[in-house]
Amino acid sequence: MGFRIIVSAENNAYMAWQCKLFHYSCVSRVGLTPTIFVHDSGHHWHPSFHDIVRAGGHVHGLRSYAYTSAGDLYQPRNTPGTLIEATNILRDDYLVLCDPDMLFLRRPNFEPALSGSFYSGMDYNKEVVLSASSRLGIPPEEILNRPELRCGVPHVIPIEAGRLLGQTWLKMIDQFALTIWEVSMYALGLAVTHLKMPIRLNSLVGREYRMASKPDGDMIHYCYSRDLWDKRLFYTEEAARRVWAAQGEAPEGTIMAEILQQLREARDFYSRPGV
Repeated sequence: MGFRIIVSAENNAYMAWQCKLFHYSCVSRVGLTPTIFVHDSGHHWHPSFHDIVRAGGHVHGLRSYAYTSAGDLYQPRNTPGTLIEATNILRDDYLVLCDPDMLFLRRPNFEPALSGSFYSGMDYNKEVVLSASSRLGIPPEEILNRPELRCGVPHVIPIEAGRLLGQTWLKMIDQFALTIWEVSMYALGLAVTHLKMPIRLNSLVGREYRMASKPDGDMIHYCYSRDLWDKRLFYTEEAARRVWAAQGEAPEGTIMAEILQQLREARDFYSRPGV
């Protein structure tokens, strides 16, 4: 049974350094080469994506899915776009859909079922979510008190269901008022509910995210801001070049220590002759 790790990203410096780090982490810790889908690639790729290809990586340029049917810009809409496009070109049994800001600690035991990692901050009782579900004819009792719907990346998705799920996911996003960044996460919950697809929680990431914590899963998602180390400090082209210095002190065994270690390793990996 084949699993393909895929990443959804945009064509900019901020996403590009994360993808470089993700590619290295996946190759070195998992022994697999991920496939990276770069949206809004009508312009030339950022040079870091070429670095990934020179190192043996797989990068595909895609159109942007970031505009809703109402014409609003919402970049997380590219994630279901990636899922749709991946089903067109890949032939694996399952896709492991990730964001760029993730790392591996070891090779996970991927379970063959539609799943996502638990995110404690999600609350389907929010007005913006209930309003969207009402417009879709989904009663509150179908989405409330269902912990398996409180999930995000990484998602394990059967490829045979990927296209329909991706298309429905996009439609669900377009039913929301874009007042919170997590709309895409809630829209996935509404999509699987609408399609009556069973979904479960996986333990790929675990439940510890803060830099000073010790990781409790096979993966790290360094998504939070205002922490000991913050990916948002490396947003611009100039700042992105500084990320590879991997400066800072971190207690051994913590999430921050692992990130800094992999950054240093990745810097050396991409500086090898011929890469």
